[in-house]
Amino acid sequence: MENSGNQNQSRFLIAAVLSLVVLFGWSYLFPPKKPVTDETNTAANTNTAQSTPNAAPTAQPPVLTEVQPQTLTADDTPNRTITISSPLYEVKLDSKGAVATSWIIKKDKSPRGEFPVFADGSTGDNEKPLQLIPSAAFSPTSREVPFRLATDDPNLTAAVNERNYQISVPDESITLADGQEKQIEFTLTDASGIEVKKSFLFRADSYVADLGISVKRGGQPVPNTKLLIGASIGDHAINHHNFYHIESEAVAWVNGDIKRHQGGYSKYGRPSRPFNFTPVTFWMARWSVPAVD
Repeated sequence: MENSGNQNQSRFLIAAVLSLVVLFGWSYLFPPKKPVTDETNTAANTNTAQSTPNAAPTAQPPVLTEVQPQTLTADDTPNRTITISSPLYEVKLDSKGAVATSWIIKKDKSPRGEFPVFADGSTGDNEKPLQLIPSAAFSPTSREVPFRLATDDPNLTAAVNERNYQISVPDESITLADGQEKQIEFTLTDASGIEVKKSFLFRADSYVADLGISVKRGGQPVPNTKLLIGASIGDHAINHHNFYHIESEAVAWVNGDIKRHQGGYSKYGRPSRPFNFTPVTFWMARWSVPAVD
């Protein structure tokens, strides 16, 4: 029995020693990781900053500077006048501002037939052309001819109305026979970023002419662009208006609505100040002259 007790004690001691050997061996082979402290983080950040001296700086917000408008270049485009004639009308367009300076109705075309027409007061010995654009449109202080433009920028308005446009056709005179039509484009470009185009479409057998307009600056459409028509359009040889001598009237179709504006005449038939019809922002317009009875 005594030998048996000694053997048990020996086995216990051997087991204890083996456990200690395994414990210390495990600790030696797989030491525990040290906890991360603030000092460790600071050191790591310091080392990182020192090891990357050329790191990119934090991006700063861009500094916005006011864009100054560019000065217009000199107007070196030569002035030209082009005349478009058909059996019904004769129109003169001026490259300065791409505007109409003369619009004469030559013939009345209606279901009853075709008849030559002249200004009021004409006689067989004195046949005066039926000119729709009055001389008042060319007063020394203003040039109130049809198809000028207006914008919110006075400098831009002056540029698009006072500079000469390039004309798409080389001809000085174009005659349209029955059934023919002709498109003529006026373009204005400037290094400052101004781009203006006026496109006229004339038809030989119609009083209606189409006018398309594009006004851009810096590649973007100029807002609030307006078409100006004036002074009064009509037979300016009429001194007194009545049922047979109708006062001139401007008519526009704007966003589905018909808008009318009476000419600048007093009730006694005497001319008053010229008018401008059109606080109208538009990209496409149709110019129509009704038949004259």
